[in-house]
Amino acid sequence: MKLFVFDIDQTLLPLGETKIPQEEMDALQALLDRGHAIALASGRPPCSLVNHLSPLKGKHRYFVSANGADLYDVEGNCLSTSFLTPKDIQHFAKYLQPGVVLYGYEGYKNMLSNLFNEWIDLERINNGIKLEDIAYYEPGKPIVGHERLSKIMFAGDPKIIMPMRFEKEDYENYEVSRSAPHFLEILKKGSTKGAKVEELRKYLGLSPDDVYCFGDQDNDISMIKRFHGVAMANAIPEAKEAAEIVTLDVKEHGVSHCLKEILHVI
Repeated sequence: MKLFVFDIDQTLLPLGETKIPQEEMDALQALLDRGHAIALASGRPPCSLVNHLSPLKGKHRYFVSANGADLYDVEGNCLSTSFLTPKDIQHFAKYLQPGVVLYGYEGYKNMLSNLFNEWIDLERINNGIKLEDIAYYEPGKPIVGHERLSKIMFAGDPKIIMPMRFEKEDYENYEVSRSAPHFLEILKKGSTKGAKVEELRKYLGLSPDDVYCFGDQDNDISMIKRFHGVAMANAIPEAKEAAEIVTLDVKEHGVSHCLKEILHVI
């Protein structure tokens, strides 16, 4: 058995689409049919990832949510977790700018945000989160009843988000990465996709040589570098540089192409 790990957005799922293309789903099912394990590794919350996994059939289906905060099996059992607290989100609130939202994922399907705007609505729709599952906080004031945040993130116009920089100590004490030009994400130190994939590898009793990771963005590099890495043609240059293989663009079904024509595993 081998383990194949896939980022979702711009790796399996082209920009603007809400459902993984059937060609890619067929490729994932073919891996499961051959006895391999698959995992989705994304910044999305558990409620979104399980929806993408549930149409597939097979024993070994897993997902890494919130870019490395949590590891689950397809049944919703949490195998590993790390989290931030309200103190952390209030710490980063000092960097807020007009039009930028600072929010966090909480548990399986909830969000905590300082406001509701188009970015929160986009996250809600893309991940299947109900309006009643969004709670609100006021920067600078105590937050009660929200103790475990998988990750916190800034969202806004890329012209504002891309130049954002924190103090040196923040980079030393937290994991900071980008999943898109309009997202800046913060996790507990040590929480990365690569770290959680390593935990899953050990859980399954596999060799590092039996793990293949596919991605396109900064938040994928930790797993692309650590294992056999595959970058999409649409990936950022740093991800391509870290990868062993560069496959086709997400719009050209680069994942299924690599599995069939390069790795020859399906």
